[in-house]
Amino acid sequence: MALDTTQSRQSFIASVTKWWYRATSPKELPSDAPFQQREKVRRARTASWILLVVIILVLSPLPGALGQHQLNIVGTLLVVTAIDCLALFVLNKRGNLVASGLVIIATIEAGLLGTIFSLKGGMSAVNLPLFDLLAQSEIVAVAMFAPGWVFVMMLVNILLIFFVLHSGALSPDLLSLMSQQGLIIFTQAAEIQVIIAVFAFILVRSADIAILHLDRAEKIAELERREIERQRVVEEEKQRLDLAIEQILSALQSASNGNYAVRVPVSENNVLFRVAYALNTLFQRMSSFRQQQAQLQQAQQAQMENYNLRMQLQEEMRNRQELARQYEKLQQATVQLVENLKAGTLPRRKSDTPIDAIVEQLVSRSDNEISSRYLRE
Repeated sequence: MALDTTQSRQSFIASVTKWWYRATSPKELPSDAPFQQREKVRRARTASWILLVVIILVLSPLPGALGQHQLNIVGTLLVVTAIDCLALFVLNKRGNLVASGLVIIATIEAGLLGTIFSLKGGMSAVNLPLFDLLAQSEIVAVAMFAPGWVFVMMLVNILLIFFVLHSGALSPDLLSLMSQQGLIIFTQAAEIQVIIAVFAFILVRSADIAILHLDRAEKIAELERREIERQRVVEEEKQRLDLAIEQILSALQSASNGNYAVRVPVSENNVLFRVAYALNTLFQRMSSFRQQQAQLQQAQQAQMENYNLRMQLQEEMRNRQELARQYEKLQQATVQLVENLKAGTLPRRKSDTPIDAIVEQLVSRSDNEISSRYLRE
């Protein structure tokens, strides 16, 4: 229950703070914006709280002035408050820190001087603490300007204190005290301005240096983070590249062994997808070329077989024609032989057929018979 209450309170404070910054200061810049711009926004946010405190301090005498019916003081306080609100909600919101700071400092100085010079009977020793309120301008200067401007406001305040203490706006009792302890009174009032200026300068300067170092540390950390991220991306790219090269080498090895059906995976993870796509196209063309070459060889083989078959057919046709001629000659020789035998003679011309052998045998037999007949005779 206590934890829930604390979280609710923190959430409420965060919401109020966010609303306050949105109403009184420039928009928050991204972390990668230049340091000077982000520092300007930070100072504007710091100034918004300081201006709120200044407005509260300006309004704090208002109840007493109303109770005493001091309408001139009431009017002065309301005018100063309106000017401070203008500086807060308009100038500071737009990031015009210099203009806003000058307006606030002017209202602080003018308001205090107006209060001092409007005191009835003059400024008495009781009103000396009013000089301490001049330190407000130093706080505004150190917060909204460069830290060194606090010493300028310190000198201005010391001069104003000196001017007031030596003016005619002092009461008789303070004049009497000044004649006796004027240097001490002035020194004490000036010391407060010096102490506040020195401490404010040291604190703000230290804070600025710490913020600058923090910003540098954040930049270094961001650079280290980016470098780590870059190295991680490079390592991932290297792994993807190694995988892609391994896939390509594997595909080339398979292709060198004659397997042109292999393909290199083409995907978003393959950083060499263009090379893979080109190799796949090459493998596809080589595979198509091999198929065309095989088809061409088959066609050439079929053509050669057709040619051999045609030559065999032609040879067969020639053989048949030759056989037909031989048969015709044989038939003619046979007819001639029969006719010669009927006439009692033998063919005297050779027919270049097997009939020639028969004729030779008949001639030999005829000669033998004639020889035998002659011997018998």
